[in-house]
Amino acid sequence: MSRRARVVSKNGWRDPALVVLAAAAMRVAAWLQLSRTPFFASPVVDASTFDIWARAIAHGTTFPGAVDVFFKPPLYPYLLAGIYGVFGESPTAAYALQMIAGVVTCLLVLMIGRRVFGRAVGLGAAVATGLLPMLPFFEAQLLAESWTTLLTLLALERLLPAKGEGAGEATTARLIQAGLVLGIAALGRPNLMLLILVVGVWAAWDASARRPRRLVRAAAVLAAAAVAILPVTVRNLSVSGEPVLISANFGANLVTGHHDGADGVSAIPVGLRWDDLQLTCREAGAASPAASSRHLTKVALGWMKDHPGRTLELFGRKVLVLVSGWETRNNIGAAWLAREHGVGLLSRWWPGTWLLLPFAMVGLVWAGRRPGTGLLLLATGVQAASVLPFFVNARFRLPLLPLLALFAAAGVVEVGRRLRGGDLRSAVGPVVVLIAAAVIVNVDWLGFDDTRWNAEDAFNEALIVQKSPVGVAPDLDAVERLLQRAIALDPTFADAHERLGVLNLMRGQQGLALLQRDIAGGDIVGAKRRTIQTQAALDTAAASHQEALALVTRAYRSAANIGTAALLAGETNTALAQAALARGDSVLAADEAAAAMTRYRDADRYLGRALTLDPSFQEARSNRQVLAASIMKLPPLTEEIRAAQDRVGGRR
Repeated sequence: MSRRARVVSKNGWRDPALVVLAAAAMRVAAWLQLSRTPFFASPVVDASTFDIWARAIAHGTTFPGAVDVFFKPPLYPYLLAGIYGVFGESPTAAYALQMIAGVVTCLLVLMIGRRVFGRAVGLGAAVATGLLPMLPFFEAQLLAESWTTLLTLLALERLLPAKGEGAGEATTARLIQAGLVLGIAALGRPNLMLLILVVGVWAAWDASARRPRRLVRAAAVLAAAAVAILPVTVRNLSVSGEPVLISANFGANLVTGHHDGADGVSAIPVGLRWDDLQLTCREAGAASPAASSRHLTKVALGWMKDHPGRTLELFGRKVLVLVSGWETRNNIGAAWLAREHGVGLLSRWWPGTWLLLPFAMVGLVWAGRRPGTGLLLLATGVQAASVLPFFVNARFRLPLLPLLALFAAAGVVEVGRRLRGGDLRSAVGPVVVLIAAAVIVNVDWLGFDDTRWNAEDAFNEALIVQKSPVGVAPDLDAVERLLQRAIALDPTFADAHERLGVLNLMRGQQGLALLQRDIAGGDIVGAKRRTIQTQAALDTAAASHQEALALVTRAYRSAANIGTAALLAGETNTALAQAALARGDSVLAADEAAAAMTRYRDADRYLGRALTLDPSFQEARSNRQVLAASIMKLPPLTEEIRAAQDRVGGRR
C-alpha cells in the first residue's frame, strides 16, 4: 500500500465526518434564516409551477403544461409528487430532503477530490462546497438543481477509475452506470444532454484500445443514457406525434437570451411579456409546445443573424456572469433576502462564490495532468458552455460550484506548495492570476448591485401576500405597498403596473357591489359618495394598465382591463341614472346616463383593441357582451343612447 493510500485509509471516517458536520451546520443555519422569509412557505415562479404540477400528479389530475409534450423537464415534478405522497403536501419535507442531498453532494466532492488530487484537496473542496451559502439557498426552493447537481457528480465519480484500479480507464459497468445517471439528470436539466454526448466521446478516447473497444465504451454511455431518456421521448411522441426528446422549452429559452430587450441574465417571467411571446407563436400558427419551440428557435436565430454585434455583447455578458462574484437573481434574489429579511448568509461579503472563484481560476490553470483532471475540466467547460446559448444566472451556474471548489482547493494547495518550496519565482504566476482573478470577479461590471434587480422580489412578495390562507382576506394595502415598491425600484417593470391595475380593478368591483347595495337601501347620498370612490379606484386601475400597455404595446390583457375599468365605471353611472329616474329626477338621470355612455365608448374601444391583438381572448369577448347588455340598461334619455341601443339591438 502506498503512503498516500495509507493516509487516506487512516482518515477514512474522519474526513467524511468533518464534511458532514460542516455541510449540516451550514444547512441548519440557512434553514433558521430562510424559514423566516415569506418565500420559504410560498413557492414562486418556477418553484410554484413545479409545486402545482406535483400536486396535480399526486391527485391524479391534469396539469396544463403536461397534457401535450412536456414544456418543462419532468423529472422534478414527478420526484416532488413522490415526496408529497410520502410526507404530505408541504414544501418543508422537500427542502429537508434536498438539504440531505446537498450533504451527499459534498461527500461526492470529497470522493472525487481524493481520487484525483489527493486527500488535502478532496477535504478542502468538500468543506468549501458544504459552506457555500448558495447551495442551501437553492435547496430551500422547489427546484431541480439540488438533485441534478448530485446526479452529475455521481456520474463523474462513476467515470473515474475505481479505488485500486490505478490510472486506468473506468470499467464498462461504471460507464453504463454513469450514462444512466446522466440520462436521469438530463430529465431535470436537458442541457446535460451535451455533457452526455461529450462523455461518450471521452469514454472512447483510448489510444491503446482497438477501434471496436472504443465504440463499445462510447455505446455503453450513450445507450445507458438513452434508457433513461427514451421513455419520456416515447411519451411525448405518443401524446402529440412530435419527436421531443425531453421538453419543449428550448426555443423559449433561446429567444429569452436573444431578443431586443435581452440582458443575458433575466428570464421572461409569466406575465405580459410572456403573453406577447405566446401571442407571437399563435400568430405564426405555432399552437403546440413543440411547434412554438421550433418557431421561437427560428426567431432567435434570425435575431442573432441580424444583430451579430449585440449577440457577441450578450455572449460576453454571460461569460462575465459565470465568473462574477455577484449572485444574479433567478426566481428569488439572494440580495433581497439579505437586505429585506436579514438572511446574513446571503449578504454580499459572506464567504462564498466571490472568494471561491479566484482560487478556482488558479486551479484551472495549474491543476496538473493527474488522471481524472481532464474529465473534471471537460465537465466544467461543457456545463458552462451548455448554458451560454440561453441566459445565465446564479441558479444555472450552481452545478459548476462543486467542480470549481475542487479546482479552488487544488489552487490553494498549489500556491502553498510553491511558496513553501522557497522558489518564489515559480509562485509569481499563480499569485498574479489569483490577484487578477480576484479583481475581475469582484468588480461589478454589469451593475448587479443595483437595487432595481429586486423589483421582481417585491412583486413576488406582493403576490404571496395577496395569496392569503383560505378564509382570510388578503391585506390589499400591503399588496399595494409592495407593488408600488417594485415600481419604484424599476419603473419599466410592466407586470408590476399591470398587477397594480388588477388590484384597483378588484377594488372597483367591490365598490360597485356596495354602490348597488346603497341604492337598494335608498341611500342616494351614500351612493353618490361611493360612486366617487369607486370611479377613482377604476381610473387608477386604468392608469396603471395604460402604463403597462405603454411598456408592452401588445399587452392585450391590459388593454382589456382598461376597457373593463371603463365598463365598471359606466355601470356606476348607470346605477345612479336608474335610481334618479326612479325618483323622478330626469336631469340627474340624463347627466349620469350621458357619463355612462362616455365610459362605455371607452370600454368598447379598449375591448376592441384587446380583441384585435388577440382575437381568441375570451375574457374580452365576454366583457363586450356584458357591455352590450349594460348599454341596453341605460335610460334612453338622449339621442346618442338611443342610437347606441339600436346598434346593439341590431347586432343581436
